[in-house]
Amino acid sequence: MDGDHHVLVALVDCEPIGIARLVRDGAEAEVAVEVADEWQGRRVGTILMARLADDARAAGIEQLHAYVRADNTASRALMRRAAVRVLPA
Repeated sequence: MDGDHHVLVALVDCEPIGIARLVRDGAEAEVAVEVADEWQGRRVGTILMARLADDARAAGIEQLHAYVRADNTASRALMRRAAVRVLPA
């Protein structure tokens, strides 16, 4: 984390399978998670989001939000489980 930006990458056999990022704006931050198609539904996004939220709390960030398309129900559910405010994309 450089103070305003933070990125986590999930790797399997040195190959990236998922990424989570955070961009800070004061006491809140926008977050995003992306997981390779073949790894979706295997908790990669859940683990990345949990670790990102832990890092955000440790950095003093009080609120997380994400822009998610209304038809992306899996991503909306992931963000809600992590207590991320979901905004329309």
